[in-house]
Amino acid sequence: MIMRRLTLIFLVMAAFMAVSFTGAPKGNGGFIYVSKQDMMLYLYDSTANLVMKTPIACARAYGNKKSMYDGRTPEGVYTVLEAFDSRNKPYTTDDGRVVYGVYGPYFVRLNHPISGNAIGIHGTGTPSSIGKRCSHGCIRVHNDSIAKIYPHVYKGMPVIISPSIKDIQADQAN
Repeated sequence: MIMRRLTLIFLVMAAFMAVSFTGAPKGNGGFIYVSKQDMMLYLYDSTANLVMKTPIACARAYGNKKSMYDGRTPEGVYTVLEAFDSRNKPYTTDDGRVVYGVYGPYFVRLNHPISGNAIGIHGTGTPSSIGKRCSHGCIRVHNDSIAKIYPHVYKGMPVIISPSIKDIQADQAN
């Protein structure tokens, strides 16, 4: 427990250092931590107290995102670019159909230049996907969870994404 708390403190410090160097707005000081190992998203307030946690789905491919279409979820420290109502946001399926409702009620876009800033945290039209490695790179949560997270999100909010053991092994193999 002590080691986990020290790790969390280190991650928070790294996140705030990254935000201060980018000049992004400080907002309310809360942050999001995503563990690909635990398949969980943790929302913290400005004093590093846990506000909520929720299970996630992430990319089907293991490893850190290296190119736009590699099917991986990125790892590292990012910031929120914007958050918006995504109920009417179109999604083009792998077979070329355009569908709606895939992203759930809200989409939190992260600053991830490799993906063209297309990576985000959002709800899902497929609740059974939560807990699985099945996305193209985004982090999915249940729709009721993103609705609870959304009011806490602000532009410039730090988002820390840590790898699983299998992600690390996949990166070492390449």
